[in-house]
Amino acid sequence: MADKPEPLEGPYWESARRRAEELAAVFAADQVVTEAELAAKGIYPVSVAHGSPETDEAAALIFEVLPRLARECGTLTATRGGGEYTTYLFAGPGADAAAVAFMARVLAVAPRWWRITAMAYPVWCRDQAQLNTPTHSDLGIHGK
Repeated sequence: MADKPEPLEGPYWESARRRAEELAAVFAADQVVTEAELAAKGIYPVSVAHGSPETDEAAALIFEVLPRLARECGTLTATRGGGEYTTYLFAGPGADAAAVAFMARVLAVAPRWWRITAMAYPVWCRDQAQLNTPTHSDLGIHGK
């Protein structure tokens, strides 16, 4: 018979919580370093947390429309991403303006639950996004 798991209270719980907080600080520091390195190189990131495409329309928006909008804004140098987000990297002359223009264009076509941020890492919830990132309502833009 397997050992009974420890209850989620008392010293075991406190130890696990402290370890999770320590790991979160390590990952947050990595994010800060990445953002600083990009800024030093004159690279302006825009991350779009869009989730997995569940319809043909969503797939077209994520894999066709967004890349086209990024190219049209200019100075797109690379994209990175996972299954549920894409980060667009703008560099060179006018990269800052291109990143801002891209964010505005994405906000105009994105579903309201997407999070568009001027960061190299995606932001998934409104609490994180409130740090310094405009959302649809902040800019007076209403998506689908």
